[in-house]
This record gives sequence, C-alpha cells and structure tokens, in this order.
Amino acid sequence: PKQLRRQLVPVPDYADTILRRAQPQDRPLLDVMTETLKTISGITVIEQDWQPDKLDNWYRMNFVLVDDQGETLAMARSLEVLQHQYRDQFSATLAAAAEDDISRSGITGWDFDNLPEQVSLKRGRLTINAWPALVDCGDSVAIELQDNPLLAENLSLQGQLRLASLACKEQVKYLQKHMLRGRELAVRAAGLAERGVLVAALIDAALRQAVFTEPVVLRSRVEFEQAVAQGAKQVVPIATEMEQGLTPLLEPLQQISKTLRKLGLAAIYARDDILQQIEQLFSRQTLSQIDTDHLRQYARYIRAIGLRLEKLHQQVAKDRQAIAKLEKFSRPLAEVLATNKPLPMEIMKEMTDFRWLLEEYRVSLFAQQLKTREPVSEQRLDKRWKQIEEQLRRVDNY
Repeated sequence: PKQLRRQLVPVPDYADTILRRAQPQDRPLLDVMTETLKTISGITVIEQDWQPDKLDNWYRMNFVLVDDQGETLAMARSLEVLQHQYRDQFSATLAAAAEDDISRSGITGWDFDNLPEQVSLKRGRLTINAWPALVDCGDSVAIELQDNPLLAENLSLQGQLRLASLACKEQVKYLQKHMLRGRELAVRAAGLAERGVLVAALIDAALRQAVFTEPVVLRSRVEFEQAVAQGAKQVVPIATEMEQGLTPLLEPLQQISKTLRKLGLAAIYARDDILQQIEQLFSRQTLSQIDTDHLRQYARYIRAIGLRLEKLHQQVAKDRQAIAKLEKFSRPLAEVLATNKPLPMEIMKEMTDFRWLLEEYRVSLFAQQLKTREPVSEQRLDKRWKQIEEQLRRVDNY
C-alpha cells in the first residue's frame, strides 16, 4: 500500500538490503522480508499488506508435469490444482494395482517377507510412485497403496500394532478377561468410557511399549518377529502396572463428577474445561498411546482438579482468566489435530510432548503447590508452539 511504500523509498535500495541480509532458509519469503524490514526500518508490514494476489503470474512458481520422455503433460501455477487434476487418474492406478501382487487383505500374521517403503507403477505414459501401508481392519490387516507417504507411515504404525495384537493373542485374551474386572460400576460412576473401551486402549498402549519401543514402521518379517518375541513377555506386566495406576483414580474421579454436577452457572466455564480435560486424559486415543511414566502423573493431575474445585467458589474470575491462558495454546493444537492431516512422526511426537506440557501448565495455574515435572510458563509454551508451527509450515510448503 502507498502509505507504507512511501516510507520505504527508494524501494530498490531496500530490496538490495534484504537480498544482502537474507540467508537461504526453509521459510516463507514474506516472513523473512517482514522481519528484515522491521530490523532495518522499524516498520511492521502485516501479512495482508503484501497483497501477493496482485502479483503477475510471471513472478509465481510454475509447476510442470512431464512423462518419462520429458514431454509436458500439464502445467499449473498451483501444485494443489495440478495434484487434484491428476488425483482421479492416480486413484485409478492404485485401484488397478490391486490386480498385482502388492495389495492384499485378510492378513492375520506377518506371512510376507518385506513391506516396501515405496513402489513404482507404470500406467500408460506415467510412472507413478505409491506407498504400501499396513491398514488395520479390526480382526486382520490389509496391504493397500497410498498416495501420501506420511499417511502410509501413520496407517502402518497402527497396522503393525494390530498384527502384534494377533501375534500376542493369548496375552490379549487374558488381559481382556481380567483387567478392571468387577469395576464396571466404578468406571461408570467416574464418568469414563465403558470398561471394554478402557481395557482395549490400555492393551494397545502395553503392546506399543513392550513390542515397539520406537514409533518406527518395521519393514521385514525378521524385524517384526524379533520385536514380538522380545516384547511379548512384557505385555501383561506393563498392562497390569497401567491398571494399577488407573484403579486408584476411580474414586476421586467419582467425587469430582459429583462436585461438577453441583456447580452453579457462574462456574460453567470451569466445569466445561474440567470435563474436557478429563475426557481428553481418559479418551481411547490418549490411553492407547500412553506409557507407564505418563500414566503415573495422572494422580497429580486429578489431585490438581480437586484443589481447583476446592477454591473455585472464591475465585471464579481468576479461574476464567487461567482458562483463557490455557486456550491460547490448547485451541491451535486442537485445530491442527482436528484436520486429521498426516504428519511426520517427529512432529506428532512434538505435539504429544506439548500436550503433556499443557497438563503441567494446568498444575501450575490451578494447584501450584503440587509442583510440575519441569519448568513451564506462558513464555516457554509460546516458544515451543512457535517451533511446532515452523515445522508444520515446512510440511505444508513441502
């Protein structure tokens, strides 16, 4: 805009300064230009001020799709447009691949040699890359081709867990019968999911911790069989330890549930926030990926809720302010997770760690006397989240 541009004259001199100062980096150009202009001129240019939509196409990236002979098949200024244009053809190619020796279904054991990380499919003038994935089908798995390597990786992690469950069927059967047995009413009174859901989640968590020490897709039959052989004997002890950590929480959760039902309208925000926290802590998704170390912290988290409720009637306004501080970080995290977009495991781990850090932040806000596992503050969270946002941006740009 002219009112900003007149403060940056002569424009070519500022452009030359930016070129001299800016170093190659994996970040959006406009972000770098904004920071550099702020440094050299003190002027802040917000994102809308750049008006990139007014640029001529000559300045934009042009993507060209070529065949094996280098002949142009299509081109577009937007990579997403080009991908969408050929997605139907790609899907048809993957469907046709089912007739090959790649795709299979009804697999109940690792009865194949290797799971390729990538395959190339020749269809007409195109050679298309696809990524085989182990897909969890409940009582079996299937090998299916995906058009996204990150999606294939995420699916395969769940698929290999299903195969491990089938390989450890005796341990699984024992745990399904005995875990939280006779505690159905206590689980219900605590406001948690049904016993069967909790047990299934904890069995998955125990299998992950015992068999797959790292969130890595195993590619060979030998690797998988070794992992199962080494971890199978630990599944029941780990699951039992998790059960022992969960059982003592049922009574305080029941008391919290009773207290929440008695809260007046003034405390509705606190009630909703606590219910959401408990739902997240004890959801199937959270429990199925938890380890014993994090589960040990639950007693402190539940105790913090109790202390929060004890003083809530005296400081409703302060409690609401604390909720606002939490939502500054919990909302963007939830928005990213709600997209269900496949992400690299490194970023997923960063977001999971951030999620646990938010639980520590809750302790610092509502029950500081219980202390936190590590230093946590709004500034530390802000720094960590910006780092995650940068990683997410790189994935989007890629």
